[in-house]
Amino acid sequence: MNAPTRLLRLWSVLALLAWTGLIGLVNVQTPTPPALTAAAALLLLAVTTTSAPLWLLMARRLTPTQTPAHQARAAWRRGLLTGLAVVLLALLRILGLLDGVLAALVVIALILVEKTLAR
Repeated sequence: MNAPTRLLRLWSVLALLAWTGLIGLVNVQTPTPPALTAAAALLLLAVTTTSAPLWLLMARRLTPTQTPAHQARAAWRRGLLTGLAVVLLALLRILGLLDGVLAALVVIALILVEKTLAR
């Protein structure tokens, strides 16, 4: 069993810790730049560890011929890109710059990154 597969087994613990830390940070801290940076990092970790197992389930269902190690790496990569999309969209919303066109451009850019990295 390789490292990405072992890490996926711990996803629930990592996700629970990240979501708990994020909720605690948002409820306790005032919105200063260091607190926002920490919140963005925790949000990235929380979304990544929550979405990676879902990506793995989809990969196992849609591409059963690939090796489990390849499926796990792809799941973590897609989970990280999902987390990056959520963090970018949240930061754009905080700055007051988010609109439909910009949100679509962020999603399209991350899809192109995924297509490039998948090769």
